[in-house]
Formats: sequence, structure tokens, C-alpha cells
Amino acid sequence: MSRIRAGSGVVRHVLGLLALGLALVLGAGPAVAAETQSAPDDRARFVSITRALEADPLQPGARADRAWALSWLVEAPDVSVSVCLNALGGMDETYPYAGEVALQYMFAMAVPVIEHPDMTTDPDAQQVAGVVSALRVYRALLAGRADARSPALDALLDIEARGGLPEFIRSGPGRCSAEG
Repeated sequence: MSRIRAGSGVVRHVLGLLALGLALVLGAGPAVAAETQSAPDDRARFVSITRALEADPLQPGARADRAWALSWLVEAPDVSVSVCLNALGGMDETYPYAGEVALQYMFAMAVPVIEHPDMTTDPDAQQVAGVVSALRVYRALLAGRADARSPALDALLDIEARGGLPEFIRSGPGRCSAEG
């Protein structure tokens, strides 16, 4: 269970968007995915936006880019991700950049699915890709914002530095399986 609660306006908004997105993605079903492909230009734009936001999460136009990327990911018939906020180590509900970090995590899970379709069968690798990207956003935020410090994300940085993210996702507190 996620340790992020819907108490913060930002977190509540992000969780609402994630819930809506998941409902739409799950509602689309495999029949739709089998019939259509997302446009290659849109896929390229999604990857480009994801990488740009990773490097500079507060750049001009970031809000519009995130909105487009979220909309595209929700509507793409052939790209989906399983969002599990446990993977972010329990960001505090009051963390001012929870939205940026959580959405980056979600977008970054889709990039390897787009670039390496065989990754659709490796949800742990997708989760790790999402967390790695979220931590890059966190580092970028730390470089320029005094209020960007998060104990939960600092702990994830330590896990990453020790090479422990895959294990954290697979069987630790970041476990995102149906049973855990």
C-alpha cells in the first residue's frame, strides 16, 4: 500500500490523474490495443518530453508537456504501465514536488516499453526505470530548490547508490506485485 495519502492538494490531484489514467487504460482492454497503434510521431514526442522533464523538471512549458504526456499515455492503445507508488519509497504527502516526481516515474516506465517492446513482460524493469528517472528529477530539483529535500527520496538515492533498486522493487518496501 502506498504511503502517499490524498491529504495534500498536489498529491490528491496527481493521484486523481493517475486513477483516471489507470481507469481509462484498463478500460481500453486488449481488443483496442490489438486494433490500433499509437502514431510514431506521438511516441517520439512522448519520449522527448519525458527526457526533457527528467533533465529540467521545472522548465518553461513543463506543466503543458506533463498534461500532454499524461493524456497521451492514458489514450495510447499500445503502451501501458502499472503504477505503484510504493516504488517511490513513501514520499511524504506534503512534499512540494510530489506531482513532478510521481508523473516522471510513470512516464519513464513507458519509455522502455516504447523503445524496447519486449520490456512489457518485465514489470520490475519498468518500475526500476521509473524510479531511476524520478530520482534524476529529484537530483535536478535539489540542485536548484532549497525546498526540494525529501527524506523518502534521499533514502531511495542511498538504495540506488548501493545498487539495490532492483531488489527494493522486487521484494522490499517498494514491492509492487498483486500480492504485496
